[in-house]
Amino acid sequence: MLIRIHYSPLPIWSDVLRNQLSTLLCICLCALSAARAHAWTVTPRNTLTINTTAVPGMMELSGAAYRAPLGGSSHQLYAIQDSGNQLVTLTVGVATDGTLTSAAATATQTLSPGYDFEGLALGPAGSVLVAEESTPAVRRYDEATGAALAMLGMPPVYVNSRANFAFESLTRTPDGSTYWTANEEALNPDGFLSTTSQGTIVRLQRFSYSAAGTLTLGPQYAYAVDPIHIGTTTDSRTRSGLVDLVALPDSTLLTLERSLGISGVVFGVPLYQYEDRIYRVTFAGATDISQSPFNSGLTGQSYATANKALLWKGQVGGGLGQNMEGLALGPQLPGGGWSLLGVVDNGGGADPLSVNTLAAFALAPSVAGDFNGNGIVDAADYVVWRKSLGETGTGLAADATGSDLLGIPDGVVDQFDHDFWRAHFGQTASGGSGTIANAAIPEPATLVLLVFAAAGWSVWRRRAA
Repeated sequence: MLIRIHYSPLPIWSDVLRNQLSTLLCICLCALSAARAHAWTVTPRNTLTINTTAVPGMMELSGAAYRAPLGGSSHQLYAIQDSGNQLVTLTVGVATDGTLTSAAATATQTLSPGYDFEGLALGPAGSVLVAEESTPAVRRYDEATGAALAMLGMPPVYVNSRANFAFESLTRTPDGSTYWTANEEALNPDGFLSTTSQGTIVRLQRFSYSAAGTLTLGPQYAYAVDPIHIGTTTDSRTRSGLVDLVALPDSTLLTLERSLGISGVVFGVPLYQYEDRIYRVTFAGATDISQSPFNSGLTGQSYATANKALLWKGQVGGGLGQNMEGLALGPQLPGGGWSLLGVVDNGGGADPLSVNTLAAFALAPSVAGDFNGNGIVDAADYVVWRKSLGETGTGLAADATGSDLLGIPDGVVDQFDHDFWRAHFGQTASGGSGTIANAAIPEPATLVLLVFAAAGWSVWRRRAA
């Protein structure tokens, strides 16, 4: 549809009105874009060097899992070394805002036999599950004795893993019903390793595992990892891959991507820089690649990858960053948020940028009904709803087709979303009400009038000045 706008002969009116409408259009487009961003926020808190006095040989932490509360602000965390066959117990202090107050390694347990351990999750009945790159496989160990209990049979396609790029991730849902694992970079028949110009494709594998040892494989989804974040050259150390997963209470995932690039060269010596990225992942419209023809390889096939929305990226510890390889959902925080705890692989002392570090983040749900992500449910969110009406996959609010209040994108933007916005009008990110909390909720026609009234008011002020 072609729309012709005839301008008034008054130059001041035409210029100002045109500017006002352009600004309004930009606001609406930005709001619409923000609505599709994510339904959680990740805020970095701090990092602490882990006290290893009780465990002086601790090194190369690659995966983590929350174990149990110890009382007050003290909590127990498990971490896995990717060499030395050690399951490490960490005692950490977590403040109410997710900030770390203490971090110490307090004990270790040898897992036998040992492999190149990378991912970690609590298992059923006093066990742990560990993802390892050697075979590759997911294995179950007794957490008290370290004895091997079982090897879980993952799909045969994973035997096509490239060396040192196999199973790197492992997580369990908070209710213990479901696990996820993934390879770090593309399997041989799935595509290329990451470069500075293109990312890599990995497979997210869902499964369940009971105390009786019953393994049930679920769907697989392709996931696109970002390219190496910096530089134009690569060497044997540079990479960008998926290094851990975190299952969220709303049945979605967080992914941890780790990139190592060359930021420059001084006297022939490369200057390396790390970057970690945390994404929220959903699966609306994604192809289940666990079946033929995808189970033989993805190269040349047509498929839809999982959806990802960036929540945070940066350098752990600042500067050139550190090699954060593991991430776990920690204790729940007041107000409905969660602690996120990340472990750094120090390379056994061979990595000059990384030390035995624990990193803390705060994970918080977005405000229900805050479709443009500005921290308050207000009239601007109506604009987002109106422009998204009838669309699928945006997940603005709860929907009868399966979306939840945290924005899982399964449903259609419809009247339900509008009613949900009205019910939460005035709420803010702090859980309280904003300055508009007691105001009447504007109706659709009123909103349109307000838009043009705002433009006219600005013009009048301009002419009266």
